[in-house]
Amino acid sequence: MKTLTEFTALGALATAIAAVFTACMAYFTKQSIKESVKQTEKIIRYENVPVLQIEQNWSGLEYGRDQAIDFTSEKMDMILSPADYVHTYKRGDYEINLPIKNIGKGPAINCKIIVTFQHNSITADGSLMALGVGESTLRKQKRICATVSNPNPANYSRSLHGQWVITLQYSDIFGNIYYTDHHKDPNKEWGIFREN
Repeated sequence: MKTLTEFTALGALATAIAAVFTACMAYFTKQSIKESVKQTEKIIRYENVPVLQIEQNWSGLEYGRDQAIDFTSEKMDMILSPADYVHTYKRGDYEINLPIKNIGKGPAINCKIIVTFQHNSITADGSLMALGVGESTLRKQKRICATVSNPNPANYSRSLHGQWVITLQYSDIFGNIYYTDHHKDPNKEWGIFREN
């Protein structure tokens, strides 16, 4: 016949084993919930990724890549040479001729435009309005400009003759930053999407 102490010892051992088992189950349940939350966040994020793209066909007219950007001075009523424009306004302005459209699944906010002229070491910056899904700058923002402060007039005058890259930088609603690069070089893909 077993004594009361043996039953107590067996009960204590069973309780300890049950406590360890419960602690292990709680740990694995917590890890599973964390992983499930991460997966849900990823799904929500990827269901809301914006993708901005400069459209190549504008108002039914076919524009070549080399016509995507002009000097603003060439668009004004009083036409100034690029060098005279720099001397007059102390800056260089470029105008993007083609509409920019959000072809992604979420709104694009904090939108910027960066134009890099590779042979002349000129970088021009501009801002864009936020674009919802399917929205285009044609409806919201008629002129899209990028500006460089105090450029060298000679480099500014020759900037459109070399290679350039128009980069659209924008964020999603979670603060993640994305880029779409548009190269003048016809050997490179138009509209290369990348994440920060």
